Amino acid sequence: AAMNRQAELAMRLRRLGVQTVEGLRWPLLELCAATIKPLARPWQEDLLRMLRGQIEIDQRVTLAEWIYYMLLRARLLPPDPQAWRGEESEVNAAESVRWIMAMLARCVGEPDLRAQRVSNELIQRLDLSRTGQSYPPLDVGGLQAAVASLRHLPMLQRPLLMKRFVKFLPPEAPIEARDFLRVLALIIDCPIPEFRPVVLVSPDTQSMFVEPTATVPATATAS
Repeated sequence: AAMNRQAELAMRLRRLGVQTVEGLRWPLLELCAATIKPLARPWQEDLLRMLRGQIEIDQRVTLAEWIYYMLLRARLLPPDPQAWRGEESEVNAAESVRWIMAMLARCVGEPDLRAQRVSNELIQRLDLSRTGQSYPPLDVGGLQAAVASLRHLPMLQRPLLMKRFVKFLPPEAPIEARDFLRVLALIIDCPIPEFRPVVLVSPDTQSMFVEPTATVPATATAS
């Protein structure tokens, strides 16, 4: 029965198209997490281990895989430091800011020089320890280290940081870039960025649903 349902779902998703399906990933995984949450903790951990194994089966982890795996992990596991342990000792907060700005710039096609300028302004504003122009490698391992380091920022600095990341994104930024900032906010215990709604139309039913685009978080603006 599960195989038949999966084949039917796959067919419907193909008819919607890749861009529409990308906008559905976050809300569908939120529904999935809410359904799984009442299960016993060992079952949740088994599911996460299975998902991690599926992601790593091709010996590589893409940014999209990391984002949506970490969303489920954030919703199912308690928000304690052990759950998000990374390679904190190898990178400081200033390097992490440079890393994430560089990654966002590549996602949205912005020049590296603009990412460096914005990073320097943000590092100065937050009074972070100065570092050179280096940052961890632009891969998933570097991402884990960068995100783990930002969890140690003072609580009041995190909304300001998120506000600047969101402002860096153009209105037409890919869904993956927006979802990255959402899951980053979850991991560093910061209000999730709010987004302006955009209406998408299903080609099957012509029904409309909302897909988010970037805007500045209201809570961060108040800060």
